This record gives sequence, C-alpha cells and structure tokens, in this order.
Amino acid sequence: MEDYFPFSWSSHYHHIRRGVYCIVRCLHRRKESKIRLTRSNRPNNPLEAKFLSPREKYIVIQRKAADNTGIESKTFKMDQVWEAIFDIKTWLIWIAIAALQVPNGGLTTFNTLIISGLGFDSIQTSLLAMPPGAMSTLSGIGLSYLAATTRRYRTAIVTVSILLPLFGAVLCYALPRTNLAGQLVGL
Repeated sequence: MEDYFPFSWSSHYHHIRRGVYCIVRCLHRRKESKIRLTRSNRPNNPLEAKFLSPREKYIVIQRKAADNTGIESKTFKMDQVWEAIFDIKTWLIWIAIAALQVPNGGLTTFNTLIISGLGFDSIQTSLLAMPPGAMSTLSGIGLSYLAATTRRYRTAIVTVSILLPLFGAVLCYALPRTNLAGQLVGL
C-alpha cells in the first residue's frame, strides 16, 4: 500500500503549513468581525435590531402591518390550535407528506443495502446507487421548479411526486428477487 500511495512529509510540508495558516487566519478574521450572521445574534423583532436606524425600523413595522402578520406575539391562543386541528388542508398536507416519505424514505435510506442484497459487490453497488440518487435530486429540483412556475398543475405535480416513489416501493415489494432489472427500476 505504501508503494501505491507514496507520501512524504517533506514534499507536502509547504501545503500543510499553508493550510494551517489559512485556517488560523480565517478563524482570526471571524473573531474580529463585528457583524456575525449566527442565530444567537439575530434580533427577535424589528424593534430589537441594532443595525436598523429608527426610520428603517418604522418602515419594517409598517410593512408588517400592511401584511397583517404582526411583529411578535408570545401569547398562546388555543383557538388557533383547534383551527389547525380541524383544518382539512393541514391534514391533506400531512397525508401527502406521509405518503411520499414512507416509501421514499425506506428506499433512499436502505438503497445500498437493497442493491447489495441482490447479489452485487461493493463497487457495483456504489455504481448502481448513483442513478436513483441523481433521479431523486433532479426530480426534486424539476418538480419544485414546475410547481413554482405553474399554478394550474400543482395538484398534478404533487400527485406525480407521490405516486412515483410509491410505484417504486410496490415494484420492489411485489417482484421476485430474481427479477434484478425490475428491482433496480423500483429503486
């Protein structure tokens, strides 16, 4: 193994030293920075924002008032809980997410185990796991773009995005293990 990956500290000393220098410099600059975009330093509402002038705070508050969203409310309103419980849209969204994630989550999480269980070695398993990952990524981006740009067909797009992984799960479950092509299509 040593002959295949020759490595000597002397030949790479300059690169290691430069990398450590860059990391230390980056940490030092972050410490010096006056504005940090971390969660702990963000204001809870426009009135607590130190970086806004009084006029800018007034403009933000007026925009919030025009949207009827309010600035901040720390009171718990039980009627809003009941409204969410009895709202049919909330339940439809929950059912859609569950219908999408139950079959898709198992296939995505255990994709490599399923492929290796079909009799492939580790290299073949890695190669065969790439197309489903690419399809998941590209279909997520493509369907999100379609849903954002076309208002008329959102329901059809959501239905297709739910039925495709469900169809794949049914294929993996129903086909015999000897049908490798069908099993791989289901994944």
